[in-house]
Amino acid sequence: MPEKILYSGNRRKVVLTGPGKTGGEGSIYKVKEEPFLCAKIYHRDKLNPEIKNKIEAMIKNPPGENLAGRSGSLRSSSVSWPVESLYDSCKDDAEFLGFTMPLVDTSLFREAHRYYDPDDRIKYLGGSFSWLYLLTAAFNISYVTAALHEKGHKIGDMSASNILIARTAAISIIDCDSFQIQDKNTKKTYYTKVATGDFLPPELMGRNFRDENIDRYYSDLFGLGVIVFRLLMNGFHPYQARGKKVSGLPTIEQKILAGNYPYGRENADLLPPKNSLPYEIIPQGIRDLFRCCFIEGHGNLHRRPKASEWAEKLKTELSGVKQCKNNPNHWYSGHLQECPWCKMIKDGRLKKDLFPPPDKNKKTFAYRSVPFGNRFKPAKIFTPVLRASPEKVELRPLKSGLIKFSIVLENTGDGILSGSVSSDRKWITVKDSVISTAKKTVKEIITDSSMVFLGSPGIKYAGNIIVSTNGGNTKIPVTVAAGKNPCAEVSLEKIIMKKIKRGDMLTKNLVIKNKGDGILSGSTESNRRWLTVSPKVFRTGSAATVKIEIDTKNADNSLFIAGKIDVFTNGGNFKIPVALTLVP
Repeated sequence: MPEKILYSGNRRKVVLTGPGKTGGEGSIYKVKEEPFLCAKIYHRDKLNPEIKNKIEAMIKNPPGENLAGRSGSLRSSSVSWPVESLYDSCKDDAEFLGFTMPLVDTSLFREAHRYYDPDDRIKYLGGSFSWLYLLTAAFNISYVTAALHEKGHKIGDMSASNILIARTAAISIIDCDSFQIQDKNTKKTYYTKVATGDFLPPELMGRNFRDENIDRYYSDLFGLGVIVFRLLMNGFHPYQARGKKVSGLPTIEQKILAGNYPYGRENADLLPPKNSLPYEIIPQGIRDLFRCCFIEGHGNLHRRPKASEWAEKLKTELSGVKQCKNNPNHWYSGHLQECPWCKMIKDGRLKKDLFPPPDKNKKTFAYRSVPFGNRFKPAKIFTPVLRASPEKVELRPLKSGLIKFSIVLENTGDGILSGSVSSDRKWITVKDSVISTAKKTVKEIITDSSMVFLGSPGIKYAGNIIVSTNGGNTKIPVTVAAGKNPCAEVSLEKIIMKKIKRGDMLTKNLVIKNKGDGILSGSTESNRRWLTVSPKVFRTGSAATVKIEIDTKNADNSLFIAGKIDVFTNGGNFKIPVALTLVP
């Protein structure tokens, strides 16, 4: 490919190869020697001071939580956000041409509609992209939207084409230069000039976005509700309906304007589509948010749930999902008593399984779209692999109360490890239940021993931390029992050394072990200036090492010298005599 040399804002040379994909605003190039980056170069007729200032405002005010990615993490960025501006030279009067941004790996990410459309989803991924993954993707989209809103930005053109999803449920939002952007320094707003009809709220239908400056915050909230609904309800739009109330409304946009949401209502003139999923598969908390978004929020935009509310509620539901015993690809909401997918197949409501079981004799492949070209070739799907540590946790507290510890969840395979962490006991809680990582994540666990009876040390109470991911599942057993008080044991009872040359420096290590539970704390001291100990204060749950130094040149002129080391602890005290015979 031909090379194009441009310069970043700090006058660093950037070599581009391409172009590849070309659109109405510009062309996409690869960045040579930086495989996690690409560049968007605008067409000449699209360049103006407004777009330059907007991109520079974005670079100065990226979304939080490292969602835009940096350095080696760019491959897994959740937002394809501008990284650096690009200019035609390194001179002071250089012309702005475009920007670099994270390269989205299209062998992993596809447009969102390919996942909520059941035919596309089964074609490319079989049943492996389960309802758990759809729920996780909905959470990820909500979480990223909330992070953008917190910085003052809006997605604006919220649609299933701008939001990409990986087979691991990770997400990436593209076309970020079309977002509504807030310049944090000047407070200037750069508005979105595009929209997608079936994701627009009723108050924005028919508006002229090209000529009007329209804030898109409440539009984002409506569009977010639409995409969450479609992910969880097999691709159906929330306003798709049948009956007299919608008989003269053929388009989705007309149905949105009418506001006839057909779910959760008893009305013979307004019913969901015949082949839609039963609304009861959605947990009540999510149904409440749908009601606020599509019924109460239809005429009162202030009633629409915030992105953070969607994220919090979806996160809660993720921690309680259940897995079917008959089909490992059947995941469903924790409020249900039986697998709804099996039930719908048995009742004849589903003509085919939406999440078919894995075929052990068939290798799974996905069509990989090669960046910057129109060729397609098969490529093996990236597979995450879960490794959890520790394998078990044994707690022996000395008194009732809260105990915190951590578990490490590592992805030893490829792609993004996603899923959830939960427990099967009320006295074990997980601080952050959602898993989404390319490498590893640390989860804080809290146990409340006051909820169990801590009697004699021989009585144990047991539970499990349950880890469910797309890279495998595991249980980490947790036991809690009343602990013993700290009990000290020393490795040296005495130190006796003979035929030592005067002037020699001698060292010994004293190991102080805790044979009980809890924290062993204490101090050490010596009674001679030629005898020193370090450290003088210690705290340990297992063992502490104290260095003993004997400096014979500071000893008395006698051929026999003696001293002692005192060890004081909350688990017992010790006196360690020290005696040396010196060579005359």
